[in-house]
Amino acid sequence: MFIEHSLELPENKNDDKFSHIDKSASLTTRKFIGANVKRRFEITIKENVSSLENIIKKLNYYKPDLKIVFTLIPRFITMEEVSVPFMKEWKEEFENIMKYFERIYGIRFYSYKGCAEISGNCHFYADVDHLNTVGGRCLATLMMKELLD
Repeated sequence: MFIEHSLELPENKNDDKFSHIDKSASLTTRKFIGANVKRRFEITIKENVSSLENIIKKLNYYKPDLKIVFTLIPRFITMEEVSVPFMKEWKEEFENIMKYFERIYGIRFYSYKGCAEISGNCHFYADVDHLNTVGGRCLATLMMKELLD
């Protein structure tokens, strides 16, 4: 939310040096989405999946009673909405990888990306990507509930 204001100083009277700016124009998503999201690095993706699988195997070998849980934490709702078109195919691929790990290794995967009670509350965020202490505690409460079910 932007608040438009101007100071009522004599030097600001009839000052139209910014009148050429179109205030109704929307921001482009290029400002929010980095180039790496728009490109695929197949070798890196395969290496990362393989590395994660090796870590899971080692954890299962050394700590067979350990319960492994992966989560996706929501960003502030504006950022979630902006990234939807760019993350659509990535999301499906990522969720399929998590389903594979669930099926083969018994890990748990929870996504809180659609949790509007968290992502829609500006009082829960230190910035658009990071929960603050209050938001972290609220999310931890939701996570504990799911883990105990």
